[in-house]
Amino acid sequence: MTRRMSFTSTEKELIPEFREKINHAEGVIDLENFFSHTVIKLLHKTMNGGLPLMPDDIQFAPECKAGYKISTRLQEDRMYHDLMENSDLEQIIRKFASATAKRYAHFRNHPEKTPSNIRN
Repeated sequence: MTRRMSFTSTEKELIPEFREKINHAEGVIDLENFFSHTVIKLLHKTMNGGLPLMPDDIQFAPECKAGYKISTRLQEDRMYHDLMENSDLEQIIRKFASATAKRYAHFRNHPEKTPSNIRN
């Protein structure tokens, strides 16, 4: 039986900054960037820097069931694949995607209430 790894401590480490950033996002572009950068930090920490990650390796994608897209390069990486299979990493990424999707829906439903429009 394979032992499952847990990265909840890393998740808890990243959550406060992530929430702060999405709560102060000025639009959907900011949300997409904050999501990608946070998940890249998560992957970098879990993979111990074993694979150089690019911003387009993981992208927020509200139209996808999971809420995000992973680049082909990353999907084909053995270390990434093993982590996804043997840890709670996928659930953690989905939590970040879900939080981003809620804020994203707010921006899409109320474009007049974005922080940049309120200041004007």
